Amino acid sequence: MNADRAMLEEEIRLAAQSEEKGNLEDMFEGVRRAFAIDPYCYELFYMLGIYYLEKNGAKAMLSLERAKNLALSDEYAQETDHRLIEEAMEIAGKRADSRVNPVSIVIVSYNDREYMEQCLDVIRQEQRLSPGQIEVIVVDNASTDGVTDFLKSRDDIRMIINEENLGFSAGCNIGYEAAGEGRDIFLLNNDAILTPNAFFWLRIGLYDSIDTGAVSAVSNNATTQMADFMDVLGMPAVQNETEEQRRPFDVFLRRAHKINIPMRNPYEERARLTGFAVLIKADAAANVLAEDVSGSGRKQLMDERYSPAYFEDDDLGMRLAQAGYRQLLCHNSFIYHYGGKGFFGHQDLMMRSRKLFIQKWGFDIWDYELASVKPLLMIGDDRKKPLRVLEVGCGMGVTLSAIKYRYPFAYVAGIEKSASVAALGRHLADILVGDVMTMNLPFAAHSFDYIIVSEMDAPACDSYGKDSYADNLDRRLREFLRPDGIILYD
Repeated sequence: MNADRAMLEEEIRLAAQSEEKGNLEDMFEGVRRAFAIDPYCYELFYMLGIYYLEKNGAKAMLSLERAKNLALSDEYAQETDHRLIEEAMEIAGKRADSRVNPVSIVIVSYNDREYMEQCLDVIRQEQRLSPGQIEVIVVDNASTDGVTDFLKSRDDIRMIINEENLGFSAGCNIGYEAAGEGRDIFLLNNDAILTPNAFFWLRIGLYDSIDTGAVSAVSNNATTQMADFMDVLGMPAVQNETEEQRRPFDVFLRRAHKINIPMRNPYEERARLTGFAVLIKADAAANVLAEDVSGSGRKQLMDERYSPAYFEDDDLGMRLAQAGYRQLLCHNSFIYHYGGKGFFGHQDLMMRSRKLFIQKWGFDIWDYELASVKPLLMIGDDRKKPLRVLEVGCGMGVTLSAIKYRYPFAYVAGIEKSASVAALGRHLADILVGDVMTMNLPFAAHSFDYIIVSEMDAPACDSYGKDSYADNLDRRLREFLRPDGIILYD
């Protein structure tokens, strides 16, 4: 028996003992550790299913189904193990919240044959682990590098060939219509590669709550969703690296074994998700379709006014947020992203789509989509701090949500002047609408540890007497700041 197998069996033994004692939280910790040793051990998924059995029927069913399918090909599986899994599945199936939709993976193809081959080969493993649950729809946008012939040779995908390049948005919509009703939709770039269990954890995240509408993964190359590799690579991954600078897939694959595991607090609320890999619940997709202003006649899951590219994922995020759906970044799901050629370098096209977004929504998403790192650096590394944080000019609350994810025991609140922007961040933080200088604030005096000022619009005519607007704002905020608290002008 090799060392890894011995370590795995010891962790399984300890976790099983915790289960027998009814201590499911200790069992969960043992399962967490063991996942980093073997991401495809059926016993771990079985115990994960037991953990979720009284918490979330859908998560339990997803875990137990994976345990069942892995056990079928595991040489260590016993007949009694198969029976235990089946019995647990029967119990899970009786829960009202145990229903899980099948998934259609929609991939828009345009050249990049090498990436596409790797992308599909990895997905095939997911299909084997979830038989009958996952279909792959590839929409080819008139590729010219031979990838179309390769796709025709695959018997495990549904293929749609466009005679011309209709763009990313239209390609997604064509795939969405082909998927049919009642299927969750996974929009995946052709240069995005699933790592072990990354897709499983996305599905677990999608069923975290009834109002969760979409989830996405962290990556080595995805705007606003970069994974932190400081402790493994010695430096964080850099966005938009060149082909020569980008670290190889196998380096990130090793790291993924430590990321794609059960976590206590894996979800970060977002106002939008990057479209390189986004999983959307069936009812959410059907409920947030955009108006077909392009006249294509297609269902507008991705608004084709932005065609051929850019800002269609931002727009989808706004529609999901407007409809009240939660959007979660799953920090326990890592998907490698090569970053293909696409429309790279077309700044004119990007600016055109940016203007279209502003015209439609009345604000510039670039003003609100990035969380500030300064508060995180100032607060420090103690993630168990029971903090209270207020942000003035919080926008949709992305910085507050990042703080809440990093510090689970924190209370975060914001003040935003724009009611329409604040409404889009309803799941990210407690956001009040108004002017901090004139509104009544429902907070206890001297109750916040940190107050972040992200927007300070001094009036054109200063009516505050001899003191400046900034002085008066400072005095106003200190009414709600603890004596040892900090005001951060960001």
